[in-house]
Amino acid sequence: VNDVLVPLAVSHDDLNAIKLHRICITSASGCYLNWSASAIDDMATNPVVAGSLSATRITPDTIAPSLVSFTVYDADAGVLTLSFDETVDVSTIVFTTVLLEAFFVAPVTSYQLTGGLSLGPDSSTVLLELSNPDEVAVLSNADLCKSQSTCWLVLQPTFIADMSGNRFVSIGSARFPDSFANDHTSPALVSFSLDMYHANLSLTFSKPVAMSSAIFTSIALQGIANATGISSLLAPLPLDTGVVTTHDGLVCTILLTSAYMFNLESSQIAKSENSTFISLKAGTFKDLTFKVGNPSIVVPTTAAIQVSPGQFFRDTVAPNLTAFSVDFTKMQIRLSFSKPMNFGSMDFSEFVLQSTASSATARSQALVGSALVSVESPTACIINISQEAAKSILLQDDFCTSIATTFISIAPTTIKDNVGNLAIAISANAPVQAAALIRDVTAPTLVSYVLNMNTGYLSIRFSRLIDNSSFVASAFCLQSAARNVGVSYCLTSGSEVDTSNDYTLGVRLSWTDLNALKFYSAMCTSVNNTYLSAAAVGLVGINGVNIIAATSTKANKADALIADTTAPALLYYTVDMSRGKLGIAFSETVNATAFH
Repeated sequence: VNDVLVPLAVSHDDLNAIKLHRICITSASGCYLNWSASAIDDMATNPVVAGSLSATRITPDTIAPSLVSFTVYDADAGVLTLSFDETVDVSTIVFTTVLLEAFFVAPVTSYQLTGGLSLGPDSSTVLLELSNPDEVAVLSNADLCKSQSTCWLVLQPTFIADMSGNRFVSIGSARFPDSFANDHTSPALVSFSLDMYHANLSLTFSKPVAMSSAIFTSIALQGIANATGISSLLAPLPLDTGVVTTHDGLVCTILLTSAYMFNLESSQIAKSENSTFISLKAGTFKDLTFKVGNPSIVVPTTAAIQVSPGQFFRDTVAPNLTAFSVDFTKMQIRLSFSKPMNFGSMDFSEFVLQSTASSATARSQALVGSALVSVESPTACIINISQEAAKSILLQDDFCTSIATTFISIAPTTIKDNVGNLAIAISANAPVQAAALIRDVTAPTLVSYVLNMNTGYLSIRFSRLIDNSSFVASAFCLQSAARNVGVSYCLTSGSEVDTSNDYTLGVRLSWTDLNALKFYSAMCTSVNNTYLSAAAVGLVGINGVNIIAATSTKANKADALIADTTAPALLYYTVDMSRGKLGIAFSETVNATAFH
């Protein structure tokens, strides 16, 4: 209305701009109106005189800001966009007054923010970025903000103030966003830890994942970053199954199965940080995005992730011997342990067999000279008992004759498991009893022999210990050919054994037998015409079993023969003057045709 006093209505945008710059907020002294001559005319069209003037009176802004709309929820970025009816001061935001709810009434779940960041300057539009913990919490909640209809905003009083300090009061009922940006970011494996002691594998992702989505067989531990063309002991070892012990979130902890731990310990994987890597197939996990879930990013076997520094916890459980059995027919011992073992670390001299459970009364024998025959499984092996150890045991009639007289003790440095833990020592006063024992029923076989024609000594070695008292001289015959097509001679009872029970039988030939052998110039002069046959009844092993016969048609060739180099000596002579004969006696058989 034309008048001396002209009221002007400031536009919404201009008013917000004035508030943004904090002009005319509280004091008239800081509120000036500047105008040019073209601002207005009087009734005679005379332009106003240009100038500047301080406000006579200020009516402060006392109206609290109101939320116009919850414009956008960006689940991908974790950002809320809020529009107010006036410019607000973002420095006054109280994040703990913000609640996200799954529904506007009686929500099944809600979450109160703990912090965040304003992404823009003072304005009527505010961008709130959730703090990392809050974003993780919201993403981890399967019922909250997974779609537009499950993302309702409640702003409690004092959430924010306008430029005049008027605090936000309330929005009344909850608001859902005008638009909803779905989460399209796939979770990535950031790091992992492995606890071999507790069989726990913990995976940390860049964003929360659904534990129920885990595909265990798509997770593999391997011993090197690039598994191309490597040893099977380092190659990727996929999980069989497992039990997830954590809720949906950034960290997935899997309790590994005993079967998988057994296979892992049997390999060369996860022996230290330097041999602990992990690979994941694409989609091994899914995040908590509505309906489908974004699949996790692949970690290829050619670029596996190494365990985080200080996050490999080695197995410190010492293995123990769980059982053993003895088979004297095969001269072998089977050892079973509680864990996969490094059988190459065995010190056989520290394994001691004993006859009783008390060291005070037991006969004992260390397995010195024994050797590893085979690895039956990662926890069990077969060892050969050395002949010397077997001899000391089997020559006793109250030692290792049944499980009641068969025990084992081991020293603390005897053997290690696959990660270097020494086996638990077994005291000689608390030994482990044999689970089974097979007595030796194997027939001894003739292995080798040596004949000394100078001393008249025959040394025969057998595969089993021999009972020398069972020797029958007449069962042993020497012959000039393997198939007995030449001359032969069987020993007589005058030849006797002069050794104790052992693998080797020593026979001292009688003067009669030695001279009989020397009589044959085509026999026992070299290894090529020295063969030995033996009847089964000629000898018995200490196990009571007769030797295997070496028949005259398949006699054994001498391994060595010491030819006769002893000169005959004239012992005495007689003279028969009636017949004109001279009788000369020598120390051994002589060749009469060579008389000169």
